[in-house]
Amino acid sequence: MPAYKTKNNSYLYFYLYFVVFIFAFLYVFINPEAGRDYHSYLKIISSTNETTPLKEFGFYYSVKLFIYLGFSPETVMLLLRVVMYFLLLRFFYFSSNNYKLFGVVFFLFIPNVFIGSLNALQTWLAIAIFLQAFIGLDKIKDDKVLIYAILAFLFHSFSILYLLLFLSYKYFNDYFKVVVFFLLISTYNFLEEYISGVLGLFGYLRYLDIDVASTKFYVLSLAMMLVFIVTFIFLKNKKIKKIYLDLFFAVFLFGILVKIIGVGNELALRALNFFLPFIWLAIVFFLDKFTNKISVVIVLMLSILIVSNFFATVNFNGDMLNLSGFRQKL
Repeated sequence: MPAYKTKNNSYLYFYLYFVVFIFAFLYVFINPEAGRDYHSYLKIISSTNETTPLKEFGFYYSVKLFIYLGFSPETVMLLLRVVMYFLLLRFFYFSSNNYKLFGVVFFLFIPNVFIGSLNALQTWLAIAIFLQAFIGLDKIKDDKVLIYAILAFLFHSFSILYLLLFLSYKYFNDYFKVVVFFLLISTYNFLEEYISGVLGLFGYLRYLDIDVASTKFYVLSLAMMLVFIVTFIFLKNKKIKKIYLDLFFAVFLFGILVKIIGVGNELALRALNFFLPFIWLAIVFFLDKFTNKISVVIVLMLSILIVSNFFATVNFNGDMLNLSGFRQKL
């Protein structure tokens, strides 16, 4: 078995994941101001005793519990980040027996994951919670998916997507989804006028009436849809096939809504993070279909592409990483 595969060397990869977890912890411990939303979250955490929760009860009461126990807002922020990294690394470690090393590459060098989580704490905390339902892919249980979807929703309202995906997966057959898909395409102009009119009665939310979603959003959405539909076509596991068909429709519907409502570019791109881990699972499914020699070449090529993209796109001089502050503290 090739060295990059992990079945016979699981203890070595456990240590690797432990080191990566310690790295993530030390990075945010030494450099807490990494992430543009850091100070906004501190204000939210500091004001929990002065506000009444209208949504996201899980996040609210988790923060309230930490504050009650005497932790400072800065410590609460650190604890939430640590929990998030633990859950994410737990997902990458247990979602594949053979590609744990590649899981580390995905976690560290896909810009939207480790670096993106520095900014979108609530988003990635909710995603990390839901992903626990997909540990042990051969033993996915409906009640487990539902419970984690509800928990994720309690931490981020956009996680209602996961609840809707569960309802679609559980109660609607594939033929119904295909019919709905073509109906939406054929009635797009009507929907655009109707939904815009309804929203106009209430006024767009502040974060909607700004810069429209960029070409990058639609390109990424199309790429995700392509991966999801190919996964649906080639996989044999009926349960996972249904999940990927639902993911395909979910990205499509979200793209339609973004176009109709005029969701801002940053918000639209951030929402795609909720689908991103399923790209990783799709890669794992396909790698298992190839021989050892072919799969090691694919893993190597994908790793090179991911790392190259990381260094080509990440702005190391920007405020997201706060590297200047990090250097000053070392």
